[in-house]
Amino acid sequence: DICTRYIQERESQGWRLFPEVFSDPGVSGKDLNRPGLLRLLSGADNGPIGAIVVYKFDRLSRAEVHESLLLRQRLRAKGVEIYSVKDPTFGNDPMGDFFSLMLMGQAQLERRIISMRVKDKYQEARRQGRFMGGHPPLGYDLDRAKKALIVNPVEAKQLKLLFDTYLEALSVRQTAKALNEKGIRTKTYQTSDGKTRFGRPFDSSSLHAHL
Repeated sequence: DICTRYIQERESQGWRLFPEVFSDPGVSGKDLNRPGLLRLLSGADNGPIGAIVVYKFDRLSRAEVHESLLLRQRLRAKGVEIYSVKDPTFGNDPMGDFFSLMLMGQAQLERRIISMRVKDKYQEARRQGRFMGGHPPLGYDLDRAKKALIVNPVEAKQLKLLFDTYLEALSVRQTAKALNEKGIRTKTYQTSDGKTRFGRPFDSSSLHAHL
């Protein structure tokens, strides 16, 4: 592991490898409540950890700049510095803080750009009628061969009724109640392995998803 080697190369300076590696595979770096990060912060708060080594600074946090800054300040208050294998490590002074903020801002910008591109990709796919995974929504069936959604005429009328009812009631709760009283349910569909998922009565959450 590259971070392990980074620490081992500095053993002559008194560095010692902590027995636990803190990581959160598959969890977004914008989440500051990650289990691995929380264990790391607990170790820093309670004394055993004196420094943190990451591959890049944005591997520790890709949260909003002010949240990343608070995280850095919390660690510094405990005397814990953050070192990066790839990014330059700046000093604990105004200039170092300035460059650190630049890196945090860059990480935030990259996250937002990626999010925007993914969103645009999904929106364009939907405009073209392509299916992007999950289960088909009410009003449509899935053509698995073409990986496209096709209109279900019966459900399309139910979907129109859903919108008309909401525009009249302007209440999610009342709209759900009206649909349920008429026997209209969420989408019944088949999974890729042939299992049937039956529709359920509408509640606030499922109705919001359709609106």
